[in-house]
Amino acid sequence: AAALLRGAERIVATGNGAAYYVAHALWLASLERRFAPRRIPSHLDSERRPVFGPSGEVFVRAVGASGDGIHRMKEDGSEQQRVVPDAVGGLQSVSPDGEWVAVRSQSLSGEEAGGSLPVLAYPVRGGSPEKICEGCRQVKWSADGRFLYFSYIGMGTSLERHSAVTDLSKKAEGYGVPGIRIDGMDILAVR
Repeated sequence: AAALLRGAERIVATGNGAAYYVAHALWLASLERRFAPRRIPSHLDSERRPVFGPSGEVFVRAVGASGDGIHRMKEDGSEQQRVVPDAVGGLQSVSPDGEWVAVRSQSLSGEEAGGSLPVLAYPVRGGSPEKICEGCRQVKWSADGRFLYFSYIGMGTSLERHSAVTDLSKKAEGYGVPGIRIDGMDILAVR
């Protein structure tokens, strides 16, 4: 997994072992070849799904004896701290203000067969998570924080079966986020 820093020339990625349980290491590289790729030192056992925060800090999901959850650190590996200890799942994105992280849960929502994996927004400063969606993928905030984007690509469960709100452009209005309807296959319509 890898993440690009918006508006910059750096990328952070995990070195992937042959199996999922093999320890992953964080690497920082310059897209303009200004420096050689370098490993970000970490006390964590295994880092997965790195994401840049708004100030260039690195958010990562940690797995292992060092403590599961979402951790934050500077690019050089300093100031490591666990910011969301109870989040277990795939880190999706960080809000533009750095106050929320979107995590795809590993626990099915609902007890019925065919339940979907929810994506939850966890506050970085503590508190209860908010459910963003069930069964969605690729959750990202817009750069200005006004929009939250997610997709349901390749899903086998009908929207009517798992959501009370079937107009996806209206889904985030309960959180004060306006929605617009566009043709996602029209590159000129997507902003």
